Amino acid sequence: MVSSNLPEIKELLDDGASALLVPPGDTDALKNAILKVLDNKDVAFKMAEPNLEFAQKERLSIVAQVYEETYLKVLKT
Repeated sequence: MVSSNLPEIKELLDDGASALLVPPGDTDALKNAILKVLDNKDVAFKMAEPNLEFAQKERLSIVAQVYEETYLKVLKT
């Protein structure tokens, strides 16, 4: 998983373990993180297990809510 390291997201995901978190707006960091996951199966599989546990705990609804709130904030500016 690759995501922005927004405070709300950082509370839910462990950078380097369950996700690669990048600074918001840093397109180079985003590109590099995505390529790292796509090019390295070991990294992808390492992050898959905690994400499966994460999903099984139904935390995905929390992540969706955080994204929704963030998008709404952006749209209001």
